[in-house]
Amino acid sequence: MEVYLRVHVLGSSSGMTSAARDTMGLAIETTEGATLVDCPGGVVHKLARQGLRADALRRVILTHNHVDHVYGIPHLLHALAIGADLDSLTIHAPEQTLETVRAVVSAHDLWGPRYADLDLQPIEMVAGTAVVETDGLRITASPAAHGRDTVALRFQAGDLAVCHSSDTRPSEAVEALAHDAGLLLHDCGGLHRDRSEFDHSHSSAREAGRIAGAAGVEQLVLIHLSYDVDQLAEELIAEAGDAFAGDIVLACDEDVYEVTTSTEGFPRRERT
Repeated sequence: MEVYLRVHVLGSSSGMTSAARDTMGLAIETTEGATLVDCPGGVVHKLARQGLRADALRRVILTHNHVDHVYGIPHLLHALAIGADLDSLTIHAPEQTLETVRAVVSAHDLWGPRYADLDLQPIEMVAGTAVVETDGLRITASPAAHGRDTVALRFQAGDLAVCHSSDTRPSEAVEALAHDAGLLLHDCGGLHRDRSEFDHSHSSAREAGRIAGAAGVEQLVLIHLSYDVDQLAEELIAEAGDAFAGDIVLACDEDVYEVTTSTEGFPRRERT
């Protein structure tokens, strides 16, 4: 059986969006189903544009409770109540984020027989914490460095691995989690010369490149990008490339990245 990890970019921006980029969100698809990572606004629409049904999600993982990563939760639950026969939905997140989920769900009165029962599963803030283990998939988490409880994630299917740093400053824990991954999606707040503008919570392109190089990944995708990033695209890629010799791209909304046992020269980047 073919083994694959397919990453759908639902949004590639930081909290300030543009006409081309919406807030962060990923859907990571394997043979056992799809996992939603963070929940931007309009997530049902975004999933549908990439051929994915929200009611077929196996789970949701929220990396942290900043508004741009969780504000789509009320609409997701409301949309599922309207258009899906879904008994329950599992949400994994740091306990700090689960508190936010409970508050948001209560504020919108999304409890009761009309709505899916929420199975809220806390993620421990310990390096290498197991989040999900099935026959075809292992998801592990490690703390990122973002000023509040935030987790980076590693998706492992057989010998294939994809790592997502989430929002983070340069982190040894993230580097270890990404070791030998085929694909690393890493936070990029901008160029290193502008480091003072985001030094409390994000990484520069140079720092993302250093993490990718030290971790020995095959491809680096810069993500969680500023709204004016396209003006700096060549500089960002060149700066990351000073520290990383592999393939480097800037994430774009609706990109698809695939790591598979049957594709030569993977990971492959597709634009849908």
